[in-house]
This record gives sequence, C-alpha cells and structure tokens, in this order.
Amino acid sequence: MVAALLFTQCVSAAGSSRYPYMPRQAKVAVCAHAGRAIALPAAFPPQFPFPRGTILDHTKPLLKRQIGVYGYVPSTNFVATVTFFRREVVRAGFALIGFEVDSPNDSEGTYRGYGKIGRWQLRSLPGCATAMAFSASAEPVSG
Repeated sequence: MVAALLFTQCVSAAGSSRYPYMPRQAKVAVCAHAGRAIALPAAFPPQFPFPRGTILDHTKPLLKRQIGVYGYVPSTNFVATVTFFRREVVRAGFALIGFEVDSPNDSEGTYRGYGKIGRWQLRSLPGCATAMAFSASAEPVSG
C-alpha cells in the first residue's frame, strides 16, 4: 500500500523529475532521527528522483568537485524502495551504470546524466521499519 503511494505523484515538465525533492513536504518516521530538511544543493542534479517525504538533512563536499547529500526516505518495504530508485532513476533520464542489492540491508546504484555522474545508497535502519537511510553523490562528468 505504501509502495503504491510512492508512485502516485503526477508527471512534471520535461527535463525534470516526476519525483522531485520537496523539502517542505519532507516527513519520515521519528525513529529515523532525521534533522531539519535542507534544500537540494545546486551541484546535485535536480532531475534525480526522490520518493515523496524524503528528507535530506545534510550535505558536504567530497573529493574534487563531488557533492554528497544525506538523509532518509520513507519506506515500509525494502524491495519496493529499491525498485523505486532503480526504475525512477532511468525514467528521469539517467543511465543506470551499476546496481546491486544486498537484501534486506542495503542497495547501491551508479548513475550518469545531465552532465553528472554519481552513486546512491540505501541502508536499512535498525529499530526503524518505516524509513531507510539515503546517501548520494554527484560530480561533473569530465571530458
């Protein structure tokens, strides 16, 4: 049922995600211990899809020109959440370069598109069955 809710958002304008990050609508379970929602950094591709309710609560520069974003996604079903990212990253216009699942604890993927290349990771949260930890990176594509 919750998985169905993740997929009910309407389509946005061309070149943007069907599932944009919306910090004003961020809401995850208290057990995630999320901080206050922050804006998506300008260096991170705005086309990247986020399930409704996602909260990004911190960001930091990584190596070279990489940016990292960190937070939590609402999730009551590991498989449905992993499937959301695998499917919606491609639907948003990114190439899926790599993908792996270590069920039921974590999943990683590598994407490329809109002049960026990066990775995302989902991790289960011990003691929190209604959210997963999320992290992603992005950097400009060289050459």
